[in-house]
Amino acid sequence: RVFYGEPSSGLMDIVAVDNRKDLLMEMARIEQYSKFKFITGTTGRLIVSYARETMAQEAIKLGCEWILMTDDDMMVPQGMLTHLMKHADEADIIAPLCFQRVAPYLPVIYKAILQKNEAGGIIVEKMDHVIDYPVNGKMYADAVGFGVVLIRVKLFKKMQPPWFFSNTMLGEDIFFCLR
Repeated sequence: RVFYGEPSSGLMDIVAVDNRKDLLMEMARIEQYSKFKFITGTTGRLIVSYARETMAQEAIKLGCEWILMTDDDMMVPQGMLTHLMKHADEADIIAPLCFQRVAPYLPVIYKAILQKNEAGGIIVEKMDHVIDYPVNGKMYADAVGFGVVLIRVKLFKKMQPPWFFSNTMLGEDIFFCLR
């Protein structure tokens, strides 16, 4: 079972709304020939961190194995979901290559430079964009942007909520990945 939702629905420029029909049709095709079943939902106009929190809680309540989130400013190419699902046994967070929505349009793939503080805790010194990524390949990263992301629900069960709220300068997506 895969919970699907748009945590930013109605908050951003809706440049990709017509593209959602293709994604929903792909979900229907996947349901016909695989073990995956999709449950769709949205939280409406909530701040993104709170919307992601709410969707994760619902995915747990509904007994889902995965949660798929796409921001409403992302164009999702045909076949993207099928391609992501092929890697479902390899990782707990799977994301296609996405880019920032403003110039200089860097990829939202990150390498963390971590440091220990005096108390023995880990602090993030710096987050660097990975710009030397494999074309048509896969890679492992310290963090990814969640414009489009597939997350295994068991991660939420292992972590103490809240999952996406932080008092750091990190976005909710990078914060979650580093946790």
